[in-house]
Amino acid sequence: MFSKSLYFPTRKKLRNLNRFWQIIYCNIGNPHPLGQLPIKFFREVLALCDHTSLLDESETHGLFSTDAIDRAWKILDQIPGRASGAYSHSQGIKGLRDTIAAAIEARDGDTIAAATEARDGFPADPNDLFLTDGASPAVHMMMQLLISSEKDGILCLIPQNPLYSASITLHGGSLVPYYLDEATGWGLEISNVKKQLEEARSKGITVRALVVINPGNPTGQVTGFTPDVREQIYKMASINLCSNISGQILASLIMSPPKPGDDSYDSYMAERDGILSSMARRAKVS
Repeated sequence: MFSKSLYFPTRKKLRNLNRFWQIIYCNIGNPHPLGQLPIKFFREVLALCDHTSLLDESETHGLFSTDAIDRAWKILDQIPGRASGAYSHSQGIKGLRDTIAAAIEARDGDTIAAATEARDGFPADPNDLFLTDGASPAVHMMMQLLISSEKDGILCLIPQNPLYSASITLHGGSLVPYYLDEATGWGLEISNVKKQLEEARSKGITVRALVVINPGNPTGQVTGFTPDVREQIYKMASINLCSNISGQILASLIMSPPKPGDDSYDSYMAERDGILSSMARRAKVS
């Protein structure tokens, strides 16, 4: 279907079909072409970090919110040379990783999490974080690290996002499938995983990693796994997924948004809640 959708516009077939006039591509998570507006605060900070001369202009205070200007200065102070177009450490800028790690650790009532829902409070070391340009580069990075030949296998769930199977093939590895059961809420039997593991070994394949994303890509929720199954998976193995600097800045802003009392707080909450309520309505319709 996707391949045909690419054919129609290039061959000007839409008009001849007399059935539809426009193709809306929903095969990837790309909401902005469908009308979802970006968060203003995020874009303001990114614009100021990319066009730093604006920070020296008096007119800027009339065009940008005060907290966006303050945040841009703080972020630029963490970037060597204050150059958002330069290369960074392959893991991401240390100061931005510090912000993200603090937000992962924050609980309800902490400064960073005050404007958002309570976070889980998991311990997070910024030295263990890698900031990437979305999931695809992270997956490719892991595959490049783990795969050296077709004798290297990756245990990958079925159904799955084609990103994983395609990445395994691209890097010359072998996909070792394990299967989810729709009837049990996309759960799995650990015996099935062990069976696939043993079968791969009998073929001379060394399984290097296990992909666990069940099956809610790209949101990443893991559902349908009982606590007992999760414990067994943790015992077996797990896989956790240099980005551009603007992407790193955005990640830090998402994890540390405006707080109550900041100039951008009201507009940020209105925009964020509008997006979430729209998603909730569409989820009920579907």
